[in-house]
Amino acid sequence: MTKPFFISPPRTRSTILYESLKTYISENTDLLPVNGHSEPFLHTLQNRTVVDPNGKQFLTEMYPVMTDKSINIHYVYPWIYGSNKESILQKIEQLKIARSNGNEYYMKGTYNMAEALDEVLEFFSDYDIILTLRKDISELVVSMLFATQSKFFHLREDNKELYKARSDKGITVRPEVLSEIGNFLDKVSKIYRLTSELPDAKVFYYEDLNSVESIDAALSDIVGEKFSVDYTDKRLPIKMENDYSKLIHNYDEVKEITQREINARTFY
Repeated sequence: MTKPFFISPPRTRSTILYESLKTYISENTDLLPVNGHSEPFLHTLQNRTVVDPNGKQFLTEMYPVMTDKSINIHYVYPWIYGSNKESILQKIEQLKIARSNGNEYYMKGTYNMAEALDEVLEFFSDYDIILTLRKDISELVVSMLFATQSKFFHLREDNKELYKARSDKGITVRPEVLSEIGNFLDKVSKIYRLTSELPDAKVFYYEDLNSVESIDAALSDIVGEKFSVDYTDKRLPIKMENDYSKLIHNYDEVKEITQREINARTFY
């Protein structure tokens, strides 16, 4: 193994693979860590906002500061980049400067990179591309919608009670969010098509990462030697099988729209 770069739509179990390899990457490669968030190509986060004197909320922009020890993520407002695509392109330029100084980093990328995917792939052309996906794309969408609106992406040992409290309340996916499912799938479908466009990429599916043994096998495949996860680390995310038909109040509407949008696109 040389240099892994994860490309992962949300809710595909990429985080447990990525985080399980952090120590190994640090000890066996020259890649430096990312502090604050594993996906520095993201533009904004729903749970990172500032509030003006009138009580209006504004999303902050994710701004990576690259050093010879790590990338440190800052959240800024007013925005520096201005748009998702521009943020990706300018971050690539920042990474090129860092590379010229001898610094490269261990990070993930997600679906928003689809707006500048060619430029991303060109920069990471000498990395080992790891794709994490779901076989059931409709469940990927439903899981993402629940995580986004509940503002809870990862279940861990130290947040079980809070996760359960939020899950018990359930959510209703708002109309303005439903209207964005198509745009989300436009980007996700480009990531899925990489399975044929990048024949050397390693591909792992959420549904197959359903046990300690299967996760260990995936990690061993990535690093090229036997590897196992230490589940005593309470920071690692925990897999939970959610019945979204009980957690999403307008589940039938969400599934109908999602399946219609999936049928209108090509993923493979």
